[in-house]
Amino acid sequence: MHTTHTVDDLLTTLAAVLGRCALMALGLIALWGLLLVFAPEFTFNIQRALLDITRPQFNLIHFGGLGLAKVATFWLFVMPYIAVRLVIRARRQR
Repeated sequence: MHTTHTVDDLLTTLAAVLGRCALMALGLIALWGLLLVFAPEFTFNIQRALLDITRPQFNLIHFGGLGLAKVATFWLFVMPYIAVRLVIRARRQR
């Protein structure tokens, strides 16, 4: 009986951590996207001051990076969160 509560607590904690990680990652992705949509020149000028980068390179790096970040967030945080929540639900139905 004690082991069941420990596993349930662990799964609940894991789901909470994964959920918070997903929300933080999605928040950063949203901020990144908003900067690129509403302040593209500002963002480009900062990058150009730090690196010798052209506008097409900037677009490729940032929009490719956004896509990669979305996929990584989905597979590393959202899918495991859903899987853990399904396990919790299945354990409670027993």
